[in-house]
Amino acid sequence: MRWVLASALLLVAGSGCELLGRPASFVGTWSIRKDGRTVGCQDVGADTVTFDFRRVTTGETRSWQFQCVAGMGSSGQDLWNDDYDVTVTLWNGFQNLARSTFRTFLAGRVNVLSPVLFDLGGGGTASFAATWSVTFGGQPSTCAAVGGDTVVYTLRRLTGGQTLTFSFACAAGSGTSAATLANDTYDVSATLMQGQTPLAGVPLGSIVLAGARTNLPNAVFALGPGGGAAFRATWTIVDAGAPATCAGVGADTVTLDFVGRANGSRDTFIFDCAQGLGHVVTSGPDLTTGAYDVTVTLWAHYDTAARESLGSATLTVALAGSVTTLPAIAFTFVGGQGRFGLTWAIVDASGPPTCAAVGADTFEWRATNTVTGAVDTFLYDCTAFAALTDPALPYGTYDCRARLLAGATVLGSVTLPNLVLAAPQVPVPTFAFAFP
Repeated sequence: MRWVLASALLLVAGSGCELLGRPASFVGTWSIRKDGRTVGCQDVGADTVTFDFRRVTTGETRSWQFQCVAGMGSSGQDLWNDDYDVTVTLWNGFQNLARSTFRTFLAGRVNVLSPVLFDLGGGGTASFAATWSVTFGGQPSTCAAVGGDTVVYTLRRLTGGQTLTFSFACAAGSGTSAATLANDTYDVSATLMQGQTPLAGVPLGSIVLAGARTNLPNAVFALGPGGGAAFRATWTIVDAGAPATCAGVGADTVTLDFVGRANGSRDTFIFDCAQGLGHVVTSGPDLTTGAYDVTVTLWAHYDTAARESLGSATLTVALAGSVTTLPAIAFTFVGGQGRFGLTWAIVDASGPPTCAAVGADTFEWRATNTVTGAVDTFLYDCTAFAALTDPALPYGTYDCRARLLAGATVLGSVTLPNLVLAAPQVPVPTFAFAFP
């Protein structure tokens, strides 16, 4: 998805505007390596490559998608000379095969990025050595005492998503896999079983297996009073009936708020939106067994004062002392509606760049549909400096106006005619209100 509008606007109080910075574009290239050799997209089932840019100074995001077989892609003058966090992802449909993240400064009009190498592992075989222990009520215990007979290690390979399981006798206290694993990164978890029933689970996190043997962290299965419980979760985003990305709808964060039904305890878990989009995220054993009401929320601008909820759902779950898998979560957006992403700043030549310094209290955004004539006005606290218009507006073309206000007094104003809203979120140029 591309946005044509991508600029920073300088608003001189009471007068017109001029552009800050210079427009910039990028050229990106990529290659793929597997089992130590260069391979083609078709060899690994890859079809597309996406470049996601997040402007460090404003948080604005832009995304581009290219055909994998092209080996390169370029943008128009849709960016600005500034620092960007860049995420480059190799895809097979909606499955993430590999990802590279880096920060870059776009210094000129055309900026050639460093080549991206997607390394899909391989190049040898690896094994792991595992150890585990059991506690009950916070005290050391044994497998026999808690009824555990088997320990199952589950390894999910991050490149390709292949899942492997290895079973060991619990009483042994340790186990070693055969050297049949590819050198790669895996999400690893251990589960204590009684027959087919899980008694407790421990997520061990992402672990690189390399060489003849990799020692895994010791897995402590905590049962009984004081024992920990964990969860697994995954989510999807649907816009107008089709799968969508986090960046495509302007989302950056997903939170899961657990409220204990027995005692009202509250725990909040925070994940990057992309972590669980089509993938599984796992918590640590930070909860206790029991029933919870869980509110799952999709956020935009979560780490700012202008955070906006894009959607939420509440479900009731029972954590049974193991790693409990929550029901899949789907965030659904109504087709044909979107929001404007707004940011603003104060530029004061004679004082601090604050709203208080210039007496401003409100940022006003007005959008007039050029077809229907419908007018929507949005008011925000000046000190937020960022906002996502809510409720969503119908797709269409809008004549827009931004104003900085001190009560009813207009300190700065600009009109932006013919802004096209045709995506779940359309970033608008940053408004920098300048004062002499």
